[in-house]
Amino acid sequence: MTGGGRRRSRVSAARGVALAVVAATGFATLPVLYKWGYALGAPTMGMLAWRFLAAGAVLWGYCRCALPRSGVGSDGTARTGLVMGLGYGALSWLYSASLRRVAAWLGTTLFYVYPVVTAILAWAFLGERPGRNGLRALALSLTGCMLIVCGPAMGASPAGADVAGVFMALGSGVCYAAYSVAVRKLVTRADPVVTSARVILASGALYAALMPVSGGFWAPSSLRAWAVVAGLALFATAVPMVALLSALQSIGATLTAILGTFEPAVSAALAVVLLGERLSLVQAAGMLLVISGGVTVKLTCEPGEAHEART
Repeated sequence: MTGGGRRRSRVSAARGVALAVVAATGFATLPVLYKWGYALGAPTMGMLAWRFLAAGAVLWGYCRCALPRSGVGSDGTARTGLVMGLGYGALSWLYSASLRRVAAWLGTTLFYVYPVVTAILAWAFLGERPGRNGLRALALSLTGCMLIVCGPAMGASPAGADVAGVFMALGSGVCYAAYSVAVRKLVTRADPVVTSARVILASGALYAALMPVSGGFWAPSSLRAWAVVAGLALFATAVPMVALLSALQSIGATLTAILGTFEPAVSAALAVVLLGERLSLVQAAGMLLVISGGVTVKLTCEPGEAHEART
């Protein structure tokens, strides 16, 4: 490789690393933004509808401008994207609703069991054997979840977690794992950003339709509420999603997966600093075990995240 080629390679790698960090940081703001929205009296369905419709519009505009040959119009995968949007909408509701009941750091950490569950489902339905490392990852994640949930009973100082909220957060991770396997099975040729835009728009339309029967139509009524909606749509959805997919192309899945593990750690740090949340040493150890389980799976199994959206 020539000197110019090496420089271009280093620049591309540095750009990919920066994009992966941007993606992890953006997704990490999601639970804090939801918590702020709830503090302002925003309903779950309303925030989800505004978040996904706005983010989907931004992604669709990006596809039109930056990916003119990607085929953003109707094609053979459009109906699949719409159907997946319904499932994605359900798991997003589970995650966001869990944050009404549990701490932001806890919801994010419990959701992060999804890499391990994805490996299990891929083994069952795609024939991808997880191997010994996959089984070790499962043991790490399960142990970590037990420490997190049972920490208060072991003498940890923070209050115990709401049981329903814990199961909702775990359920969102399980549903996301199922969604990931379905995407890998059903979507193989479409551009990942286009697929994500379709899924997100379909989810937003679902929430908008359900809003009137779940408490009535809601729209932000203050500058703070609009700021939360803009943050959810742009900084926690559209921007990190494009950054993640670009990072995968620049530095590959393995390094992107390593950098992506900053997400739950950053979420926990933001929750402590911005929300005043606390976690005990036992729960912090549990969080590290869950993250370690996710890292193990992402580094030893085929990630297959090129078409995935995020909660």
